[in-house]
Amino acid sequence: MSSSAVDGVATATKYPLERRRFAVLGILWLSNCIFWASWFAQAPLLKSYWGVANHVSYSDAQYLISAVNIVAIFTVFASGYLYDRIGPRKGTTLMLIMIVIGFGLRPLVVHSFSLTLLLTIVAGCGQPLNSAAAPVVSQWFGHHRMAVPLAIAMTSVAVGQGAGQISGATMVSTFGAAGAFAIFSGALIVCLVAWLLIVPNGPTRPAGPPGPALPPLRHAFTSMMKTRGAWTFAMLGAVYTGILTGNQSLLPGMLEHTFHISPQQGGLDTATFGAAEIVGMLVIGYRLARSPRLARNGFWISIAELLCWLLMTAVFYTAIGSLALVLLVLAACGFFFLPNFVFALTAMERLKMAGSQTAGIAAGFYFTIGNAGGFILPTIEARIVDATSDNVGLICIVVMAAAALGLWASALYRRNLMRDVHTPAVAAARGEEGVSA
Repeated sequence: MSSSAVDGVATATKYPLERRRFAVLGILWLSNCIFWASWFAQAPLLKSYWGVANHVSYSDAQYLISAVNIVAIFTVFASGYLYDRIGPRKGTTLMLIMIVIGFGLRPLVVHSFSLTLLLTIVAGCGQPLNSAAAPVVSQWFGHHRMAVPLAIAMTSVAVGQGAGQISGATMVSTFGAAGAFAIFSGALIVCLVAWLLIVPNGPTRPAGPPGPALPPLRHAFTSMMKTRGAWTFAMLGAVYTGILTGNQSLLPGMLEHTFHISPQQGGLDTATFGAAEIVGMLVIGYRLARSPRLARNGFWISIAELLCWLLMTAVFYTAIGSLALVLLVLAACGFFFLPNFVFALTAMERLKMAGSQTAGIAAGFYFTIGNAGGFILPTIEARIVDATSDNVGLICIVVMAAAALGLWASALYRRNLMRDVHTPAVAAARGEEGVSA
């Protein structure tokens, strides 16, 4: 038996995994999924409900999507530190409580844009639920085994946004705005109760070796900022969050206007992007999540993604008029999107500064910069769309995709960025943690 196989058996024996870990991952996945569904249920309503019925401009209405990121810009890094300080269970509980308060009260104010926006911002205080995946998975699966379960946890984003796009306009037309949002509120409450009742503070025995001692928050922030490669991957998070928020806000109304379809159909068609994200993770994401060459994989996938958005823009500008072709290209855009989003997060987690006890700090930094992009970039895009046309909004997305390609190219070209990241085999030999980007 090879030495690596012996080391693997020894590690599995020393750090056994509990069956309960699947229930923990499942509840976290469902909670984040319903949060995203509650959030993106507004997307197909931006023009049909808020625009037409309530006379709110698109650039203002899209804040119901991007505003969730406003508070998170300032809180998500601290929340990552919070996960590491008080534990993933308590930290996740606090995030779910904020989400339940914000989205839970929404049914009472559905006829007021200002109050709905305010509650959306309150729910944004719980948006760091996204970054709970890293510390929860690290705690229950071990930092050295977190690539695949982390990728699974992140599919909740795609499923949730797709579910919101599909159900938003349909549920409002069936149950009314108050009834539709009340259903989402009830589902979030169920998730909170399940998390409190089923998930303990941690596994009986550690799932992996301990990481470095937790530094003070200020030191953790400055250390992550100075870690070689951190800004590259964090900026990728900003660009990808901007692409996601921007296209999911723009496309439902754009499809509705261009092809003269109902808001319900516009939301359903836009969900093609989310469905393709899941397929992309199944086909290439899980397969490459353990790869020691994430930068190279990210670079080539970014080329494909940029070409897809260029084709999407060309289809609208040439007025081909085929909805089927638009959906096919949109599916290709989604297919290549989520794997690279997860690759960038995984690369951030694999930096030397990140360990099993500091997973929340690395994820917090990633999502802090990501949320800044998720608010600033779609806001700029919406202002441009209001001043020009929907088609120009697609050009904005192309520019973002080109920026992502440039960042991956930088990570690939500047080999010194990768020197702070190392493969599992090398890490085991050095007595360290992490894998190569």
